[in-house]
Amino acid sequence: MRSRALPSLVFLLLLTTLAFPLALGQEPDRSKSENVVLKPGESKEENMLAVEDGKEINYYFLTLPRDRPPKLKFDLHRHDANGQVVYLRQESAVDTLTESYRVDKAGDYSLLWTNTGPTPVSFTYTWSIRNAETEGPPAVSKSPGVAVPFVLAGLAAAAFVFARRP
Repeated sequence: MRSRALPSLVFLLLLTTLAFPLALGQEPDRSKSENVVLKPGESKEENMLAVEDGKEINYYFLTLPRDRPPKLKFDLHRHDANGQVVYLRQESAVDTLTESYRVDKAGDYSLLWTNTGPTPVSFTYTWSIRNAETEGPPAVSKSPGVAVPFVLAGLAAAAFVFARRP
């Protein structure tokens, strides 16, 4: 089972890494993509240190397998000057998400995924930081235009996995 999932995860990572900057029309200041397997009770925190005011954090993740996607607990948060955690976005059970957050306070921001289920969860994620395209107060927004390349990448990965099944 693991040997079938690994090629599809690598393929999905490659597609999302290539599609993310192209979908948004500009090169990111910083970005990262990674495949992760979380055992029950484990968490993965991705820290984006020193994000400047006026930037936008774009993030996407997808759990596998897609025929019965497992759920993760997820949050986007920042750490204020006193070390307190300020939650900007929280989901108790989600299998895929494509969003952006416009930063209005410079600081350290983090994405956090937790496996609250009874079995290991495989997922792939991508984040990037770039100049915000709009002015105004901070906001979490779902970006359907940005989601299209990722939906296509997910479908391509699923097709790849199913094509290899005996």
